[in-house]
Amino acid sequence: MAYKQGKESTEESSSQGSQSEHCETVKSSLVSLTNAFRSHLKERDSIEQRNELERYLVEGCEDGNENFDVLAWWKANAARFPILSCVARDVLATLVSTVASKSAFGIGGEC
Repeated sequence: MAYKQGKESTEESSSQGSQSEHCETVKSSLVSLTNAFRSHLKERDSIEQRNELERYLVEGCEDGNENFDVLAWWKANAARFPILSCVARDVLATLVSTVASKSAFGIGGEC
């Protein structure tokens, strides 16, 4: 009987050892997967969080069409480039003056 109890005790400790090894393997796999997932999220976020200027510059140019309406393009792409579209609207909406610069900045008709 003592032999049988010793055998059972050896089997239990062997079983517990393999279970703890299995648990460690599972924990290590889980940690590895968690780290890989976090790394993936950081990479994805960095791509998505590029600033607008970088995303705009990476895109190709529009075809050289004579009838290309730059204001219409910025209006159509305002959702993709909200800040740049505001800047473009402000810059492109600036009135062009036909007054000569000397007369515009001259003093009292000297020019």
